Amino acid sequence: MNICLVGVEYPKDTDFGGISTYQFLLSQALTSMGHKVSVICGTEKDDYEYYDHGIHVIRLHTMRWEETIDTYDSYRKKIKETILKLHQKEKIDLIETPEFSGEIVEFLKRRDIPVVVKLHTSYTIWSHLNQIQLPKPLHSHIMKNENLVLRYSDQVISCSELLKNMMPQYHSMSSIDSIKVIGNPANIQDFYPTPNNHQSHTILFCGSLERRKGIFVLAKAIPIIAKEVNDDSLRFQLIGNDTMIDRHGISMKELFLKQIPKKYHSMIEFVGVVPNRELNPYFNQARIGVVPSLFDNLPYVAMEELLTELPIVASSNTGIREMIVPNESGILYSPNDYKALAKGVIDLYLQPEIAKKMGQKGRKEILKKYSPAVIAKKNIKVYQDVIHRFEKNHSKMHVCLVNFEYPKDTIIGGISTYQKRI
Repeated sequence: MNICLVGVEYPKDTDFGGISTYQFLLSQALTSMGHKVSVICGTEKDDYEYYDHGIHVIRLHTMRWEETIDTYDSYRKKIKETILKLHQKEKIDLIETPEFSGEIVEFLKRRDIPVVVKLHTSYTIWSHLNQIQLPKPLHSHIMKNENLVLRYSDQVISCSELLKNMMPQYHSMSSIDSIKVIGNPANIQDFYPTPNNHQSHTILFCGSLERRKGIFVLAKAIPIIAKEVNDDSLRFQLIGNDTMIDRHGISMKELFLKQIPKKYHSMIEFVGVVPNRELNPYFNQARIGVVPSLFDNLPYVAMEELLTELPIVASSNTGIREMIVPNESGILYSPNDYKALAKGVIDLYLQPEIAKKMGQKGRKEILKKYSPAVIAKKNIKVYQDVIHRFEKNHSKMHVCLVNFEYPKDTIIGGISTYQKRI
């Protein structure tokens, strides 16, 4: 099978987040199973292409961080042209693309290749939960195109039941019954436990500093944790990029610190951005991981922390509730309940043996449910079904003949006879 993945995110040029990790791991898994894979993704450089371990990577120049309606449309037209050229050269059997920002909208207008859309978290949902948006015309343009991509794709897959069930709240979908749920492949190669791990005094948060990731819930929990633990060695480590997109006009880091009494500031360390494949030592060094997101589909950070046997305390409004068994392989609490977040961290911090067993069970859960081979096989089954349906539907050609003459009312000449015989 020849599969084309289309999405601006892909290591290393556009290693922005979870979609990047997903496309990389999926393409590797599919290739290892003998399938041919092409990836059409972005770059801030000029267009170029190459092969990486048998995967054909085609990078198109994007202005994602300085986007206008014109650059948005231009990039999507270039995606369409690239797919058509690739399809002409080597027949593509199926395309998979994320719903985020409707990257394949131009190609959907006229095509002979089936398209699967994978839900990760749309711009529509992201902007609502972060209480921010791009300039109004572009904001509306993106939301409209996301809905078009969802409506006219041949199959929608969600990475979690949670995200699937949220879709009607944000998108014009009358039913979600046809949406398949397939998790994301875990990065079992780069994330693993190391000897003598999780013995530090560090509570770790890893993710972009943004409202949706729950950093202000964490800010309220920090003073409670610090007071109850009463350990001078206690540290709170935050890994991730700071942002200047809050409505207050200051960075999220500044706003985060404003909500915490100054006497606790010395306990807080902002590490900044760390490349995904360099996170394993941080996860092994930490004592407890926190994932306080107000919403998160199926966060890779939790999956990767669990692979290192790091015990986690996480919001229940995330796909993590599908990864773990509560109180056995992780602790869940209701989103925004900073007191419950604090209690979960305190309990694990003061009971290291329980925390260790919980982390070990967490790793086993991830290996069982999200190994790349397991996920890729599920994807292939859906791909095969979609291709079969697509070919079946397109084999039934509907021809409409338009002309004045046709028996019996208008038997005027040869055209009438011709149309009847046709």
